[in-house]
Amino acid sequence: MAKKKKKSKKSVKNNKNNNKHVKNKHVKNNIIIMQTIIIIVLAVILILKLTGVSLIEKSSAAEENQGENQATQTELQPNLLATINGEPVYLEDVSAVYNNIPIEQRTNTSLQESINIVVDNRLLIQDAKKKGFTATETEVDSYISVLLANNGIYIEQLENTLKSQGSSLEQFRENIKTTLLIQKEIDFITKDVAIPTAEEIRAFYDQNPESFAAPGSAQTRQIMLRTNQSNQAEKLEAIKAIAQELNATNFCELVSKHSDDLASIERCGEYNFQQGQLLPEYEQAVFSSEAGISKIIQTSLGFHIIEIKSVTQPRTQTFEEVQESIKNILILRNKQEALNAYLQTLRGQADIVSYIEQ
Repeated sequence: MAKKKKKSKKSVKNNKNNNKHVKNKHVKNNIIIMQTIIIIVLAVILILKLTGVSLIEKSSAAEENQGENQATQTELQPNLLATINGEPVYLEDVSAVYNNIPIEQRTNTSLQESINIVVDNRLLIQDAKKKGFTATETEVDSYISVLLANNGIYIEQLENTLKSQGSSLEQFRENIKTTLLIQKEIDFITKDVAIPTAEEIRAFYDQNPESFAAPGSAQTRQIMLRTNQSNQAEKLEAIKAIAQELNATNFCELVSKHSDDLASIERCGEYNFQQGQLLPEYEQAVFSSEAGISKIIQTSLGFHIIEIKSVTQPRTQTFEEVQESIKNILILRNKQEALNAYLQTLRGQADIVSYIEQ
């Protein structure tokens, strides 16, 4: 039906599962979704937080040992990219991070970012061990149990998946130990960050109104007759005749019998959508009307009988709705700043030597 014009030839074929979901163009601005992101970020992004330092910079300690480093370069191991306080960083370490970046999200800085992640993680692990932090087998078991439960799989399925990826359960457990160790280190680094005040929370809300815009949404049903330049008069009479047949119980029957929108026939012509996803003229008709009415409209695809089941106009979420989410966002920001500062300190103290030609 009413997909945007560049896809009009296929109508709304790509909305085959529209009853279950329609992609939200404004999801990045939805503060409720941001609350979920906070949980993910605390578990992952903070672990892999970049400091913005350009690659493996030579630290002050490394500069002091420049002559010694040059002397040993003739004995470098294959694929050695750097050493961090004497610990080697190999190409495969960086590749493991880089290859986890979805192809469509990779940019010309992704390799640099992958190297930074490896360096930062290695520094955090070294510092955690100095503090005496460890990850026990019991903690690893608990982590795996939660993972299996959340994904509805058994340990055998996990093992098979790992094997298909060229890994093993033993290696997976070691990776979990590393993750838990880094998380303990981050928790320690960020444990004393400031909690945002009520004034700061309110100021964030007032200064970022676009972040709290909830787009309009609607649920409609439609019967569409596709037109071309030569049959518009004929199709207009046909759609009027179909409208005359409509009653309280036969909409689905008439959809199956008459509609040219093949993608929506199986769901009785129904579309659940948010503003900006369907044809402008279709949306104009829907969002300028009240729920419970039916009307005939014309779009670039043809004539439609639309039945408007529900309409929610766009609005701005209230402060009360989002203040807890804002608080969490500001806490996260404070944690990121604390982590960045700590990593900068670790880099400044570390003996980081790069064997990559700049």
